[in-house]
Amino acid sequence: MTLNLHNSGDSLLFGPRGAKFTVGSRGKRAMADGCQELVLGNEDTTLRHLDQAAHLADGACFAGFLALKKGLVEEAAGHLTRAADKHNRLGRYLSKNGISAIISLPITDEISAHVVPNFRGVLLVWCRLANGWNGGGMMGYA
Repeated sequence: MTLNLHNSGDSLLFGPRGAKFTVGSRGKRAMADGCQELVLGNEDTTLRHLDQAAHLADGACFAGFLALKKGLVEEAAGHLTRAADKHNRLGRYLSKNGISAIISLPITDEISAHVVPNFRGVLLVWCRLANGWNGGGMMGYA
């Protein structure tokens, strides 16, 4: 299963037959619900679910990226800090469930960086945040 996140619309792609999305703990359930809501375009509901999954490195990472996109700078900073603190676990939940995601982060009006939810991606978003993210521009999901 692949989760594609993009400005023009999000999509959930299933791989070979029998692909399963296994959900165990409450945080993992919240992460799964957040991904589903994001695909449906419900960013506010997505963020509420991801807040509940923020104890997971991937949940904190996604919550930080989405909070930043929505201009919630302080909330984004908190989530990104949690994700960085758990950097050795970033990507674990996503890869275990066959989910891949790329975030399009505007650097300038003409240049965007494609960021994956890993330690380098969190640091890049932190740099963007530290250099005066004002909620302007579009941060999208590809």
